[in-house]
Amino acid sequence: MDLPFYTFERDCCICLEHDDRAESIQEMLICSNCGVNVHASCAGIALLGKLRPIMQWMCEPCVNDLSPQYSTTYLCCVCLANEQHTEMSILGSPKARPDYLMPVMENKKWCHLLCALFTYNDTSFRNVNSPPFFAKDTTHAFYWRPMTAVIESVSKLFIDNRESHCGICNIANGAMIKCDMCEESETKYHLTCAQDTAKYKLGFKLVSQKASRAAGIAYVGDQLGRLEPILVCPKHEQKNTVYELRSMGSRTQSSEQKPLISLFIEDLVKASMSKLSGPQLRAYNYVTMVDKYMLQQNPVLEATEQIEDSKPKKYCEVCSIKSSPKWWPIEGSKGVQCQNCFKLGEDENHEITKSEGDVLARELNEPLSGTNFGISGPSDHIRDVYQPTES
Repeated sequence: MDLPFYTFERDCCICLEHDDRAESIQEMLICSNCGVNVHASCAGIALLGKLRPIMQWMCEPCVNDLSPQYSTTYLCCVCLANEQHTEMSILGSPKARPDYLMPVMENKKWCHLLCALFTYNDTSFRNVNSPPFFAKDTTHAFYWRPMTAVIESVSKLFIDNRESHCGICNIANGAMIKCDMCEESETKYHLTCAQDTAKYKLGFKLVSQKASRAAGIAYVGDQLGRLEPILVCPKHEQKNTVYELRSMGSRTQSSEQKPLISLFIEDLVKASMSKLSGPQLRAYNYVTMVDKYMLQQNPVLEATEQIEDSKPKKYCEVCSIKSSPKWWPIEGSKGVQCQNCFKLGEDENHEITKSEGDVLARELNEPLSGTNFGISGPSDHIRDVYQPTES
């Protein structure tokens, strides 16, 4: 089966970077159905065997078309980018940029892998052995293995960015981040808007990290740190401030060199193993979003909660209860007592120090009173009431 076009004719639809190294050209995957082309390392796909390039590969939306498990409307749910030139996409025209989409587990919609990677703090990934949108016999039949992490949830993006507008398209909400070097500006940009606009740069920076913390560190040349995806706007110098997505790095100075985007995907896959997923994640996101929305809607409520949190917590020194309509001082002590203990203490015959647990235990151990059920005493038998008649 021939490829729709040559692997060097169009740049990768994820990174959009011109990488003319022989190994990068050989790892290019082209969907035999829609024409979307990606570097395997940019998509987190492992190539098996030595056959290059791979002749038979289909992207996730095209696999979904064979047996739909997710929406058949193939649009990114967190941005507005959508390539409409289908014929140019299939023919490999450099003027077309097909969308490389991944399914979102929580809503059955789709999302650009790039949008999910750059907003990883608000996007949840789930580690899986075999993605549910690929049949096992499909992956065994070919020379590649799909990404072992799927997009679990993107819902936090919408509550965090609901009042933000893209500085390029001026549309509200979605997968947006700020320029990493604009410290005082709150302007955010859609990832795909920035990628399609001249002089905006997407890439990675290295955050200082101790070499002893082996998880998530990378070497880029002589520099060591944790990879962090960033956006740099045209106001700043970009050559020495951001590494390209396809810049080469390694885990150790002597290990195999890989593109930085591939190393970052590996970090996300490892991190997803210890995070919430499924119904627990959806419940947590729901509670978190409701709390955040309510605080944004009612600043007075937020201020009140902060005041209440700053107050010292009171509790009754007699029964240890933490809530009372009124607190009463205790003579000879700096502590307080609750309304109930104060009233009980006014009765001289009541032993105020008696715990509620002792009272409850005594009541539970007492036998039931038969008078509550119409039984006058131990000798009250039904035979005394019913006298059979002699026939």
